[in-house]
Amino acid sequence: MAFDCVNIPIIPDPVGSDVVVNSLQSDLAAISWIEYSFGKSYRMKEERNGDVYFIPKVYGSKKEYIRLDPNDKVTAFSFLKFQGETVNEFEIRKYSSVNSIDLDVIVFANLDLIDNTKDYIFSENLKQDVKNVLKSNLYVTSINSYSEGLDNVWSDYSRPDGKFYTEKYATFSYNITIDYDEVCYVDNIYNKDSCL
Repeated sequence: MAFDCVNIPIIPDPVGSDVVVNSLQSDLAAISWIEYSFGKSYRMKEERNGDVYFIPKVYGSKKEYIRLDPNDKVTAFSFLKFQGETVNEFEIRKYSSVNSIDLDVIVFANLDLIDNTKDYIFSENLKQDVKNVLKSNLYVTSINSYSEGLDNVWSDYSRPDGKFYTEKYATFSYNITIDYDEVCYVDNIYNKDSCL
């Protein structure tokens, strides 16, 4: 399954955490071997033949969600899985709040499609590319942990067919913390233009 005719939206005029989503999505899309850079994912339930599965999906467009399964027809794709958001500092009707979000940046890559001349698993190169992007992103305040392998990275999701797909793949995730300011009130008046 390839992501045929996929329209990957970048949110116009983003506010709040959508600013960060757009930033990360654009930065990851600039990595030459990532074919699809998706934004925020949702863990959605599907029922098939009486069985329940949990699948990562992203909103595509026109009320359609795109299923994000490990995929041997795509060079590589990435998506963001939010863990939770906290407000660190906030004074109602005053100046700003600093919001922190923990999220996972998840990557699945078909190594043969990236470079079939390499007869070895070169996932370390890919991990370094992603790590460099995260370290240079304005909103990323820390890289907290790293996971590798289908069973670790995709543990919150079901694999209905149980396949591993291609023999030469890499899948990994970085758990990161992002911080962003919301400056919403100027002189005790809500000002949408001053919010991120």
